[in-house]
Amino acid sequence: MLRRFLVASQALAAAANVALAEPPRTCVAPECPFPSSILRESQRHLESAVNYSTSMDVVELARSVEALMPVVDVLASFVAKPLRKDSGNLQRAATSRDIVDLEGLVARERQISGERDSVVATSAYWSYLFLDFFERLLRGVEEQGDAAFDPDVARDDGANAVIRDSAQRAYDAVYAPQHNFLVRKIARGVLSFIPHRERFFVAFGTSGSDRKEWKRALKDELTSFLGALRKCNKRLQDHFATDGIPENL
Repeated sequence: MLRRFLVASQALAAAANVALAEPPRTCVAPECPFPSSILRESQRHLESAVNYSTSMDVVELARSVEALMPVVDVLASFVAKPLRKDSGNLQRAATSRDIVDLEGLVARERQISGERDSVVATSAYWSYLFLDFFERLLRGVEEQGDAAFDPDVARDDGANAVIRDSAQRAYDAVYAPQHNFLVRKIARGVLSFIPHRERFFVAFGTSGSDRKEWKRALKDELTSFLGALRKCNKRLQDHFATDGIPENL
């Protein structure tokens, strides 16, 4: 846990500098460097993860998180490095054990190690926390859709505040209980300087690169994605309610 706190503190400090230094970016398809829609890509993996069994396909779970990394790097880069590590842990465990089922992998690791906690359980839990954070953030943006997605440049400041406030509420609900005082203080400071909404939306892909598409295409993609994310998070929530939260976080 201490190592994760130290990594988070260093990344948070770096994220604050990036947020303050970088201006908004724009790009136009097909030149846009991001995928056509990371929300649709992540949604595809989320649906596969949930539809695999009554548990969860950890490979598809990891891929759903990886698909969101362009947005993570822009919005909450302090969780990017740990997330990539957790995704790698899940995929390596599935490959080495030839099992993709979350319950099966956790049971197998516990059988081998003789310990209650497992790498899979811990990495899956941190992945769940991120997805919970991301869902709460996007729900807050969706609820203020008229302000958040209005393409009028004159509405930028108000829309930026909507995203910033939603991110801060999501952090307080999900990550703050996991962090010590120092990390919480730095994280809240970073989230006070969330990049301009245009950088945020562009990272979603083609529909975010054109302001005229924000209120229709981007909003529709976000709503569809949130439906799949809710099912995935409910499945993970139920798993950890039954199996218990890993102690070695």
